[in-house]
Amino acid sequence: MANYQKILKNTSTYGANKPYVDSKIVSASSPLTTKGDVYTFSTSGARLPVGSNGQVLQADSTEATGLKWVTSTSSNYYADSLSFNTGNGVLTIGRTSPLADLTVDLDGRYITSGIAGSIATDQIAVGTGTDTIGGASTFTYDDSTDAVTLSSATASKPTFTLTNTNADATSPFLIFNKNTASPAVGDNLGYIRFDGKDSAGGSPTYADIFAQSTNVTNTTEEGAIRFRTSTGGSMADLMILSGSNVGIGTTAPSEKLDVQGSILVDPSTGSDTAGTSAGIKFNAQDDSGVGWNLRLGDSSDDGDFNIDRLYSSTWYKSASIDRSTGDFIWYDDDGSTAKMLWDASTNRLGIGTTAPAEKLSIVGGNLLLGTNAK
Repeated sequence: MANYQKILKNTSTYGANKPYVDSKIVSASSPLTTKGDVYTFSTSGARLPVGSNGQVLQADSTEATGLKWVTSTSSNYYADSLSFNTGNGVLTIGRTSPLADLTVDLDGRYITSGIAGSIATDQIAVGTGTDTIGGASTFTYDDSTDAVTLSSATASKPTFTLTNTNADATSPFLIFNKNTASPAVGDNLGYIRFDGKDSAGGSPTYADIFAQSTNVTNTTEEGAIRFRTSTGGSMADLMILSGSNVGIGTTAPSEKLDVQGSILVDPSTGSDTAGTSAGIKFNAQDDSGVGWNLRLGDSSDDGDFNIDRLYSSTWYKSASIDRSTGDFIWYDDDGSTAKMLWDASTNRLGIGTTAPAEKLSIVGGNLLLGTNAK
């Protein structure tokens, strides 16, 4: 048997894994003459000469033996949903028509690498310069600038939502972290910017919000949040929250509320009831139901300026200035009756009367001068 090659075949007759010796015994005159030759079959046993270096064996029904050697250049090889093109190095998973160097198709949702041009809905393009997720909104990461962009041409889109479904009192977090080994006062810790277009096609910043450190000493740290808007084409501070103080028109508020400029109190609806209209209220430090309120009245009192008194948690009108005449009126303790009036037009003061006939008119009482009552 030393000069013979046994051709072994599997057959179900002897079991799937039990070979038997084919009746075809190839002698020293075998048709296989060269290293790499393949013994195959056409109408009878036949030799398929070995191919050239780099070629692969491919099934081809037009060949006599059903096989042929082919050069692998620009050929696609498939295994179920996997294909690899040896010519251009394209690997495709889930489809037979690759979109780019790497394509993964998950039920119509693509992950691609090196794709040219725009991408379609539910596609992710990964490239050397930008990575993009396509759809109604497009998510792009540009690794050359470390910039992430979420864009859409649909009205009121895109929308960025953080959702937490845990059944507790906590919420999602959006954290800006300035992680530096050398923190300093004035470090910008986070920045939100609102850009838009102008009439010349430019993209100016119309408003922004950013946080800064104002004290970086351990255990006494303080910070500030600045709100700015564009005024006359330049960014100007609108409001700042610094420590526990609020500043409007100033970047260094020295009190709980520090306003550099005018304050307008404009009630949408006025009232002649003490303590109800929009105004400025001053409560006692211990919040014991005592305080004062400066407010505007409604049309029933001609929009007069009123000073209200809070006592035992009840508001009373104490005084008012008539908007049309400028007269100053003082009321009794329950705010129901005017007890004293300064007539601004005649420069007369009435006590016990709102119609003084003289420079000083007293009704219902006496005038005490020194120790003598008149």
